[in-house]
Amino acid sequence: MQLITLPNLALVALSCFALDVAADSGYGGSCNSISPYHSTRAPHWVIFANCRKISGIYNVDNTINMDSCFGNSGGRLVGQLNGGFSGSCKDIHMSGTTLYATCGNGRGGWNQASINTNDFIGNYNGLMKCFGQNGLY
Repeated sequence: MQLITLPNLALVALSCFALDVAADSGYGGSCNSISPYHSTRAPHWVIFANCRKISGIYNVDNTINMDSCFGNSGGRLVGQLNGGFSGSCKDIHMSGTTLYATCGNGRGGWNQASINTNDFIGNYNGLMKCFGQNGLY
């Protein structure tokens, strides 16, 4: 008979959390016209894409707030819930699903940074999603 100890229970809980986060990925395979733009409705950057629903029909003008999905950690772009990267990064652009920016390193300097957004954003029946947060149609 095996006993479930507190450390083992914590490990199982963390594993479930990691699987949930990893599930939000892969939008690049079912979305097209992927491009960033600075939203005029709010002071943040968004990713625009047309994403395919299960029915095969595309949701057009789908967006997700990049500040909700990415952060700046010492001049590196990281996947982070409500990371707010654009407050400390500039020269923001994308190529394919890779996000590029020049980000402050917290020591007065700037670093060239990039991250593959496809690793953190998923397509859920035509709606982009990261860290459990839905984008907008």
